[in-house]
Amino acid sequence: MECAAYFKDGQPVQSMREHVLGGLGYIERNYLSRNYGAYLSRLARAAGLGADEALARRALVASYVLHDAGKLLEYFQRRRKDFRGHEFFSAAIVVRCCGLEGLERAAAIAVLLHHHTMQRDVGYRGSNIRMREECAAELERILEEHAGIRAVLPRELSVQEVKRVSEDLLSIKYDDWPLVRVVYAILEPLTLADHYAARLRGGEGTLLGGEAERVERAIASLRLSFSATGLSRP
Repeated sequence: MECAAYFKDGQPVQSMREHVLGGLGYIERNYLSRNYGAYLSRLARAAGLGADEALARRALVASYVLHDAGKLLEYFQRRRKDFRGHEFFSAAIVVRCCGLEGLERAAAIAVLLHHHTMQRDVGYRGSNIRMREECAAELERILEEHAGIRAVLPRELSVQEVKRVSEDLLSIKYDDWPLVRVVYAILEPLTLADHYAARLRGGEGTLLGGEAERVERAIASLRLSFSATGLSRP
């Protein structure tokens, strides 16, 4: 069975693979190809996180690959409705699986905030929740291919653990400006790429997805203009 990133009227209209690869392409074209990894690395070092450029790139890519991992839990895939609260599970998966060293916490906070915690609770009342095996394996392959991370995603999560992780991540002190800058440097491309990829989901795109497309066209136009003048491209 296909692992769905979006359902419409109970039917899958966008696969997780399509959603993830579409967004990764956006991040590569508009961020990583413009030395965003080096920028993120500088912010991380200023925050005392000690990340080199390679780790910063991996953290950004892994954050996007896993931002919707919570949608692949059996609970959400079976009910075929909304995925309310999936970001709590996604953040817990980031914490457990990826070995992002000093950037693990910042990446997990960005994933938790990619819907800006519109829901303040995980929304699931059971004790444990399982991830669909074929869906977990799909994300593991994408992580290795695009982030160079050989990870084993958890197949089962304790809801109590997810709540503890979420409470810890949401305890971030917003006057810790160096850490906040790292979080939002991951969150910005993650959110734009998420909405950009969602524009293909059965004709039900988002307002921000349209803005993401316009940003990409503007960047492409600027690059052409700079190329014509012989100056370094933006």
